[in-house]
Amino acid sequence: MLTLHKKNAYKRYHMKAIFFLLLFPLCSVAQSTTQYLVTKSNDTIHYKGDLIVNNNDITKWRRITADGTEYSISEIKAAYFNHNYYYNCDSRHLYKQVVKGKINVYALNDRDTITDRHGNLRKEVFIEKTIVRKPVVYTLRSMIPMITDNESLSTQIRDENSKRTGGNAMIITGIAAGAPATIGGLFVAFISSLFGENQTANDALTVAGAGVAFGGGMIGGGAALKASTQKPNLELIHWYNAH
Repeated sequence: MLTLHKKNAYKRYHMKAIFFLLLFPLCSVAQSTTQYLVTKSNDTIHYKGDLIVNNNDITKWRRITADGTEYSISEIKAAYFNHNYYYNCDSRHLYKQVVKGKINVYALNDRDTITDRHGNLRKEVFIEKTIVRKPVVYTLRSMIPMITDNESLSTQIRDENSKRTGGNAMIITGIAAGAPATIGGLFVAFISSLFGENQTANDALTVAGAGVAFGGGMIGGGAALKASTQKPNLELIHWYNAH
């Protein structure tokens, strides 16, 4: 039987243990037989046992402990565990490799690869041509240097980028040319009407109307041209990897 003194000591020990766990919530991540971490200095660390992390959600990991050594996420370049490869694409999170091929794709969550009703990606993902290069955010522009060996896809992507660039140019031109004419015309019309110069006011309103028509037309046309361009999606990556 425990004496009163031992019982109190036993209770104090458990209270301290519970308090410690509340302050330092750590989780254990089960591992496969092959597991390693790669640091930013390109040191590969093969470890045994489980990773000890600060949260069950990998997107919220800030610390990783392997074989008793703790690392911050910013120190980790890549990791392999549970039969999945992860890369620290933004120096703050481990992104899971969701497509492996000539071009690899990394996503923060598997659901980030689900497209919208137009077939476009809704979340930001990263791509890389080889594991030597750091992954970059997936845009059609960032994809071009990776597909120079496929002329048909390169031409298609360049055409889409040209359309997008043209749409942006139209929008900028519409704002740059339409806004001053509209604002200036309205200002002159207002001042002229105060002094009873009706003809001048009418002429100024005509200029303002022309500014609205030109600027609005350019902006609307540019927006329509941009909307018609193809957006990044995984089908492009899968097609390239298959060819």
